[in-house]
Amino acid sequence: MSIDEYEEGKEITSTLFFHKYHCIEKISQGSFGTIYKAEYNKKYYAMKFERNDNKYNTLNNEAKVLKNIQGPNIPNIIKYGYSGKYNIIVMELLGENLEQIISKYKKFSIKTTCILLIQMITILEYIHSKNIIHRDIKPENFAMGIDINEKYVYLLDFGLAKKFYSYSGKINTKKLTGTANYASINSLKGFEQSRRDDLESLSYVIMYLLKGNLPWINIDALDKYDRYKKILKEKMEINISEFCKNLPIEFEYFFNYCRLLKFEEIPNYEKLKQLFYDVLIKENFQMDYIYDWSSLNKLTINNKKKLSLINDNNNDDINYYLKENHKNNEYFKSNYILNTNEGEYDLNNMGNDDILLKNYKSKKGNEKIVCRCFIF
Repeated sequence: MSIDEYEEGKEITSTLFFHKYHCIEKISQGSFGTIYKAEYNKKYYAMKFERNDNKYNTLNNEAKVLKNIQGPNIPNIIKYGYSGKYNIIVMELLGENLEQIISKYKKFSIKTTCILLIQMITILEYIHSKNIIHRDIKPENFAMGIDINEKYVYLLDFGLAKKFYSYSGKINTKKLTGTANYASINSLKGFEQSRRDDLESLSYVIMYLLKGNLPWINIDALDKYDRYKKILKEKMEINISEFCKNLPIEFEYFFNYCRLLKFEEIPNYEKLKQLFYDVLIKENFQMDYIYDWSSLNKLTINNKKKLSLINDNNNDDINYYLKENHKNNEYFKSNYILNTNEGEYDLNNMGNDDILLKNYKSKKGNEKIVCRCFIF
């Protein structure tokens, strides 16, 4: 059975690619290819397919780039080859991308955004050190890891990535390279991109994550070219101070810094990261990798028992877990304080009904909130 039949939604659980991987389900669909979840030997992978008659041949470019920049926060490439009409790349399977996550949460907190941003700047610093620019920085191209790496963010989709060359001011093409909503001003004008453009794109991504929207995302236009012109105009005329209103001043500084970089200038990545470490400190947060979506915390005690903290209003979850785990519950009675993104949990004085008093530290003082807690 061919991959063409698979793309039409037919069952191919018996079909093997590279003699061992079989696809389970579609993960996402992009402009140039489709990604599926695949399984081999009880392990899961991401398989990306692209027609080999695609004139852009982005998958071949992506495979070459990934091989040259394998490192932290970059998806591990397992295999690259072809099958029939398709080029195929097998990669490390990752979790949801930031666009998928923000669609559930509408916008991110300052803490979550800072923790992500510090990692994102580090990733760009790394790929730029390899003389590679990404050229399509957007929320969909950042995804969280899974399992032991679930707290880290990864940069995806290097199909448009290329080597950075030190020449300034050269016109690229009449076509936009990247995604208009997050493209830099120079990119929208048609100029060759450099490290500065990746960082400027990142500044739009960050504002999107903080606000849940950008002024030009749903802009009315006659066609895509008219839309590009209007987005360019919006970006050039935007009042950055107003745009960053009610946010720590470091975000405005980051925005301005990225826009003022010269074509060949090497960004001061350490200085940029320090900005957001400073924000965390000023806001009394830590670089603990606990995000807005980490509200249901699974914390390990003594490397043996897992503690689940469940919101008292979530009765369905509580009843389910109590029913499933009641016989094996072993209540933890020692004195422990667990730090989470919501405050400190005091594990003292756990009653018969599994009630845990949560001491929530806020700027106004300590408040006691009832949570249900059990150990299994």
